Order: sequence, then structure tokens, then C-alpha cells
Amino acid sequence: MRVLFLDTFSGISGNMLLGLLIDLGADQQYILSELNKLNIGEYKIIIERVNKLGIDSTYVDVQCKEFDEQHSHEHGLVGTLIHKLQNILGKPTTGHVHSHGGVTHSHGPEAQRNLDSIMEIINNSELAATIKFQAEKVFTELAKAEAKVHGKSIQEVHFHEVGAVDTIIDIVGCLLALENLKVEKIMANRLQTGRGFVKCAHGLMPIPAPATAELIKNIPNYAGEIDKELVTPTGAALLKVLVTEYQPDVASLEWERIGYGAGTWDLSIPNVVRGYLGEKSMLQESALPTVGDLLVIQTNIDDMNPEYYEYILNKLLENGCQDVWLTAIIMKKNRPANVLNILCQQNLFDKIVAIVLRETTSIGLRYYPVQRVVAEREIQAVVLKSGSVVAVKCAYFQGELINRAPEYESCLEVAKRESRPLKDIYQEALECLK
Repeated sequence: MRVLFLDTFSGISGNMLLGLLIDLGADQQYILSELNKLNIGEYKIIIERVNKLGIDSTYVDVQCKEFDEQHSHEHGLVGTLIHKLQNILGKPTTGHVHSHGGVTHSHGPEAQRNLDSIMEIINNSELAATIKFQAEKVFTELAKAEAKVHGKSIQEVHFHEVGAVDTIIDIVGCLLALENLKVEKIMANRLQTGRGFVKCAHGLMPIPAPATAELIKNIPNYAGEIDKELVTPTGAALLKVLVTEYQPDVASLEWERIGYGAGTWDLSIPNVVRGYLGEKSMLQESALPTVGDLLVIQTNIDDMNPEYYEYILNKLLENGCQDVWLTAIIMKKNRPANVLNILCQQNLFDKIVAIVLRETTSIGLRYYPVQRVVAEREIQAVVLKSGSVVAVKCAYFQGELINRAPEYESCLEVAKRESRPLKDIYQEALECLK
């Protein structure tokens, strides 16, 4: 299995990750050729070697015609992105092709602000179904974060960053690069966010910016000592969707390639994201991968309105719990009751206990540490006869495919959109895998 480990000691943004993947050997011409399938306005891509405090790295910059080409691509500045949008959004561009440094770029209709418009651009392209599917997941996470911050639905959100041409290029470009490198699993260490304040449309905001904070709330992170915004919403959304495992470091692992993707800042530390690329067989993993640092938290409840359970279970999952479930029991005096069971990381203990005690009628809990054996998991995208894309979860143990199942929410969305029975969507998705 091809594995990528991300060392985010200086934060991450979309263009930093794309630069890293190119530095690790992703085919530039393939990526640019695939990006030409998007009609997202006039732009040019700069890919160059830069030096960050002695580290040779790859820097990627996306510039748009209406935007001052001498202005640096400062992903960390929300104010800059807003300035870009004022110049980009809502202004039609003429369709033609130009070249920068031997790289050709295509142009087309104007950029849009909402999630549906962005996905219409991507879905109407000739990109592979897997790229479209992953792009939708990343943009949806961005939309959900913005919606949560502004108190709106994801379709009502007017994005500050998501509608920008450079963000679409960064996200789709990263997905294309990962595909080109044949990366099957992504791991990462603790994320440095930076500290202080950043200027945006609403004034000064604390770092991490509100949307970024929402996206990384279940990702191990720390502020560090750098007074800059080191993590952008795009970088955070890519981490949330793509990274499946976090561990402290790679000291005990062996890798075949190491690369660096540069950011815009000149800091007291190198403003780069470092990546290690290798095969799973090189990672010295045991045959039975054990995941520790987990707790099971339980409480018996016999006096609560059962209508509350759906809300409480959803809230626990939204706050980072791995799993939540109910077990029916009979308590003393033959009272029917439920055990509320929660599986979560140990660092979430205080937050989860507070939610249970405030949101339920429980006045006490019990907990104990557990370990678990986890099969490798992979999400595959399959295209139905209608053209709709469905996610299928595949599980592997010791390299063998042991199970696969269509994802319920993905199938439900297609069933509603096409007015078809849910079971038919499930069956067709499985048949597409044969």
C-alpha cells in the first residue's frame, strides 16, 4: 500500500500540499492537462523552486487575470482572498488559452460562490469520477464549516474562499497529484496552527480563523509560537477528508522519498509542509494494527424522553466520538432502560462527559480504556448508469479484501434525486464493483 505521511510543523494550505506532491514526483504535465478540463475562468499557474531557510522546496501559485499578477498568493490571508473574489466573482471572462513558463491554461465561465455552482463546474468537466467524488467531499466540508460559523445552511453560504478559482485549482490539483502518485493512505502528525489574529471581511479574527477551527476540531493541533495564520480552511478541509490516521512522528519508519511544499510566509522556521512517501510493507506494522488511547464511556438512563436520543447521539458524533450506541437493559425494580455507550479518544473525555451530564438525565458515568484492531478502510467511488456517483466502503485485512458496502448517505442522496428505491441504488453500486 502506497502511504504518504504529512509533517505539518509549519501548518498547511492547499497550495503547500500541491507543491509538496509535485516535489514528491507527481507529474506536472498530467496535473495541468487534467485541470484544463475545468472551465473556471482565466488563470495561470506558476510552479517554481524556492528556498525556505535553506530548504529547497516547490512553490505553487495560481493567479487570475483580474487579480494583480504581482500580488503574492497569500493563502493565509482571508482579506487577500476577499480582494481576489471582488475582482474574480461575477465578472465573465473571455475564453482563450495562454502560456506561462511553458505551461498552458484553459479559460471559461465565471467563478461562482455557492456549493452547487462549484460542483456543477466540477461535475460538468471530464475529470474522473473518483476526482469529482473526492472534490465534493472536500468542498462540502468547507461549506459545512462556513455554514456552522455563520449560522446558515450549506446552500445559503456565500463563501469567502471556496468560490475562488485558486481554491478549486488547489483542491482538484491535490487530488489529481495523489492519484498520479498512487497514494492509498495518508497519515499526519500534530498540526501547528499559528497564533494571534487575522484580518478578514468582518474585522480581526483569532487564529485559527473560525472556519478553520471548525474543520480541525477533531484533528490533533497546537498553536505554537508563530504569530501568523499557518493553516487555511482549504488546507484544513483537505486534511479532514484525506488523512485517516494521526501519529506523533515517523522516527521508527522507513521511506523512499521526502519532499517539501512551500508556503508564502518568511518565518523564523521554514514555511513548508514536509511529506514522506513509501510503501506500507516498509512501515514495520504488525499484522494486527492496534489503536490505543480510546475510552468507552457508559451511563444507564431510565427516566429520559426517548425522543432526545437522536439529538444527543448526533451531538456526540459531531464532537469527535468514534461511535455511539444504545443497549436496552432492565434495571432494578424491573425498569426498562438504555445504556448510552460512547467510544472516543481520551483527550475528548472532559468535553464528552460535559455533554452527557448537561444533555441527558444522567447524574453519573463509568469509563474504562480500550484497545481495538482495525481493518484497513478505503472509499471507492462508482459511477451508476445514470451518471450519479456512489461511495462504497471497502475493508482490507492483511492485504485481503474482506468486505465492501455502499455508504448509506451517498445512496440515499442518489435515491432521492433520481426517485428510485434505495435498495436498487445499493444493488447497482455493488454490481459496478464486479
